[in-house]
Amino acid sequence: MRIGVKYCGGCNPFYDRRAEVEKLEKSMEGIWFEPVRRGGSYDKILLVCGCPRACIRKYMVSGKYQNDGVSAAGCLVKEKEDFEKLQDLLLR
Repeated sequence: MRIGVKYCGGCNPFYDRRAEVEKLEKSMEGIWFEPVRRGGSYDKILLVCGCPRACIRKYMVSGKYQNDGVSAAGCLVKEKEDFEKLQDLLLR
């Protein structure tokens, strides 16, 4: 499974977003995480926000990430605690 990772702009991060994504990567064997690239193909997209404002959610339309020629089911993370629930969401 390929998971595309898209970060918000990081203007007001409340936690180390990259560190949380790295922990998630290490805990999910056989799943590849990579930055979202224009025209890429992903099973799911992980939108990682640094604060509850979640500016990046503008790319979510009916539960799907849609931007740069990429369309895939998306999971929006607004705070560090959301990472605890992600394994189950990404594997559905």
